[in-house]
Amino acid sequence: MTRVLALVTFKVFPPQMGGQKGVVLFYKHLKGFLAICMAVSKNNAPPPTGWDVQPVLFDNRKMFQNPFVFKKLKKLIREKKIQVIVAEHSYAGWMALVLKKMFQIPFVIHSHNIEARRFQQMGRPGWQAYHAYEKWIHQKADHNFFISKEDEAYALQHFRLQSAKCSVITYGVEQTLVTVAQVKQLKEKLGLTESETIFYFNGTLDYKPNVDAVQVMINHILPMLQKDLPSFKIIITGNRAPHALEQQLKGTKNILYLGFVEDIQPYYAMAHVFLNPVQNNSGIKTKVVEAIAAGCTVISTESGAAGLNHKVCGDKLRLVKDGDWATMVQLALQAAKQPNAPTPKAFYDSYLWNNIAQQAALQIEAVARQYAH
Repeated sequence: MTRVLALVTFKVFPPQMGGQKGVVLFYKHLKGFLAICMAVSKNNAPPPTGWDVQPVLFDNRKMFQNPFVFKKLKKLIREKKIQVIVAEHSYAGWMALVLKKMFQIPFVIHSHNIEARRFQQMGRPGWQAYHAYEKWIHQKADHNFFISKEDEAYALQHFRLQSAKCSVITYGVEQTLVTVAQVKQLKEKLGLTESETIFYFNGTLDYKPNVDAVQVMINHILPMLQKDLPSFKIIITGNRAPHALEQQLKGTKNILYLGFVEDIQPYYAMAHVFLNPVQNNSGIKTKVVEAIAAGCTVISTESGAAGLNHKVCGDKLRLVKDGDWATMVQLALQAAKQPNAPTPKAFYDSYLWNNIAQQAALQIEAVARQYAH
């Protein structure tokens, strides 16, 4: 097995948010093909049994201290006989480059989105400086994994990368079965009746695009639904909500805000429709992938579905122009009345984690062979 050191400069254990799940589930399946050692930031909780995880790094807020941990990283590389380094996000790329020069081993960047582009869309200062760094470090990498074809195309054009050094390694899902009894039990727990139409949204609520989406639901979508539906609930889950937003949600009729939930699958199974009025098109929206995988019909803005392979989603994904909330409500009402069609097999072929990890493993092995002595 090819021996890999993954550098993760942020918290992923326990995996609660989409980005954290993306890292943990990627390596959960990748270690079925490769020998994986993860060097993670010190703010991580202990991993599950059977993982080789070393909490030796500082997180991104204390990135400037990471030069002081190179002694530990060098020891890991020697002891584990590492052949390839994978930097999770461009943040850790510079460390991978330094280690490459020390040990003459290649490194791969596993990009979860084009960070500078996301910063620009969110109005963050300094995005130009990060764009320059991001371009530079991706050019230095021996290979680059991008989350979507759109991100890969952007990087090829704006970072001037070679296509042979780029691959699309998307966000994936694990197939889980939710029983009718589980759904019934959840409805009873939440005090929902069989006659209520259930709309659902999930997302980390200190992230501006998600907060903006929730405000769209409160100010635009909710009033239109109230005119047409006698009995419904919009269920919203997600942690890190600011106090003011939490109070607003709890005081709004027809909205049921539940905060963080441990197991999200029964909520997807319970919902008639997943609403996604997100207007940020960077990366891939993990919530949409998870919803479709769980058999839920998604009504999304075009931006909110960026990065997905629409061809494999079938009728489970229905799109509206950004800002066209009247059409979103119209499609949501139509979908809620229709029988729930199964998710196409082609979707699972494309988005099951094991298939994704196998593709990534083959590419990492190819990179390792290029440096084999």
